[in-house]
Amino acid sequence: MAIWLDEELPTSFDDPRPETFSPAQRERLLARPKDVTSWTPRTLGQYQTIDGSGNFYVGSGKSIADTMEEWITPSEVDGFNIGHVAVPEAWEDVVEFLLLELKARVWLGQIGGEKYPVPGGTARENLNGVK
Repeated sequence: MAIWLDEELPTSFDDPRPETFSPAQRERLLARPKDVTSWTPRTLGQYQTIDGSGNFYVGSGKSIADTMEEWITPSEVDGFNIGHVAVPEAWEDVVEFLLLELKARVWLGQIGGEKYPVPGGTARENLNGVK
């Protein structure tokens, strides 16, 4: 069966087309975000282009640290998965801008003294203060 790029994908489990998808694919198609009015192959592809399956943020080290702090403070989050669009530049930017900003806020140790809660540990371990 062919589906055109702009033809809407299944909208309920009663739709016969979901039978052509795996259970995981059906769940993904039916649980679309609030800002997506309909899934078509085109909109699904556009949404998934930059990690549409989760939250993503683009910005300066300060703005990303602000966003991370919004998650850290109330929810006691224990870590973040940081992705990239360009390699190795993205990782260099994380080290140069984001980690320095997090250190300045004393989330990853103290600037100057380099006193990490877990010396030699990962960023996640230092965020939590536990190895």
